[in-house]
Amino acid sequence: MPWLTHGFTLRHPINSKAKLTLDFNNQIHNKKQISTQNQLIKTLSGKTLPLVLLNQTHSEKIYCLDRFIPDDSIKTADALITRLPEILLGIQVADCLSILVADPSSRVIAAIHAGWRGLLKGVVPKTISLMQSNYSVNPKNCIAVIGPSIGSCCYQVGDEVANAFLELFKKQGGIFDPKVNSLPHSMELYNRPIYNPKTRTLNLSAACRFQLQSCGLMPDKVSSDPPCTFCHNKVFFSYRRGKGRTGRMLAIIGLLS
Repeated sequence: MPWLTHGFTLRHPINSKAKLTLDFNNQIHNKKQISTQNQLIKTLSGKTLPLVLLNQTHSEKIYCLDRFIPDDSIKTADALITRLPEILLGIQVADCLSILVADPSSRVIAAIHAGWRGLLKGVVPKTISLMQSNYSVNPKNCIAVIGPSIGSCCYQVGDEVANAFLELFKKQGGIFDPKVNSLPHSMELYNRPIYNPKTRTLNLSAACRFQLQSCGLMPDKVSSDPPCTFCHNKVFFSYRRGKGRTGRMLAIIGLLS
């Protein structure tokens, strides 16, 4: 689709030898960070385009971008929808899901941020529903991809979260890893998490895939097997591994024309 661009950033640029971090946030003032962000945008789009970010709060709030005003205030929401060309939508993550959706027929796109709270609140199906009602999108035509996020190999949750997901996804298997006390898969994994046999591990991407397909997206149009951010700690930022002190990666999507 030559009219569409999208991508997911890493922790560091390739071949940077970890000298430059790709840590993005809403208020970038460092000249090197601004330069890196502009270079990223130009690499993705071939030109300098505005990047629209959100103040993400783990909510189900969705912002429809029907008119772009440069230097407009950052909106508080966890999903963006637009059909405007020459604008990039950005989602910031460090373990949570970033979901990018595009409808090739109507050329409407969406970028969604969802952790366990967002999935339980229904930010994903509500975004698809809004794409239908506001932009006449047919979910069967949509393509979706889920970006790098913490995997079921490493994402332990307590009873309250586990029971809430079991209730919401009681007809869907695979949300919980049956071997909750097994060691996670590893690629350059250090300081493996200590597994508590009383906890369960949550598969966020599987839950998200089920929600997307329940909204009408075709199974072969949903890419939902992202690498684990916790395992691949040299490649991605992980909020849980960093104990809350870590950077953020960007998931970006935009219409070029």
